[in-house]
Amino acid sequence: MALKNTRSATAWADVNLYIGLTGAEDALTTDWSNLGYISEDGVTIETEDGEENELKDVNGVLLDSMKKEGTLSITFTLINPSEETRGKFWDLEEEGTEGASRKVWVKSLINSSYYSIALANPKATGSESFVAPKCSVSMKPTYDATKGFMAEVTCKILTPKTGKTFGFGLSDEFKEEEDVNGN
Repeated sequence: MALKNTRSATAWADVNLYIGLTGAEDALTTDWSNLGYISEDGVTIETEDGEENELKDVNGVLLDSMKKEGTLSITFTLINPSEETRGKFWDLEEEGTEGASRKVWVKSLINSSYYSIALANPKATGSESFVAPKCSVSMKPTYDATKGFMAEVTCKILTPKTGKTFGFGLSDEFKEEEDVNGN
């Protein structure tokens, strides 16, 4: 089947992060949670070239070369992550009850679950979105004097059993709704 040269509308302001546990057989989740807005100036996509293997003869003449698949990571800043969001990626322990005696302690920043992720603008129906069915996700706390506490999230894109690593499409499935931060 030939690929069509079509372009959807692109609206990358007001982008939200949607996430859900990867489905059976590494399928794209159908149970999305909106984790909230991503800082407009805080998204980076990093690619790392794969290892290259070379076959040389006894005289050092290159006979063949094969490059392995590289890696893709998306890092972004999540503004004011809720306690529920922090609990998805960190091992938390609650101490005390309401008020000044209540504390939530972070026991570990390590998470071994796999997630599907989507970056989409729920306000711009029909705009382009990015989805990846299987990612390892890590999150670390950050702080900005004007924005307060935030989280730097890194999603390392993994190859699922289908072999379809990531895709672009229309964001109609991501309707505007309240995120887990109450926004």
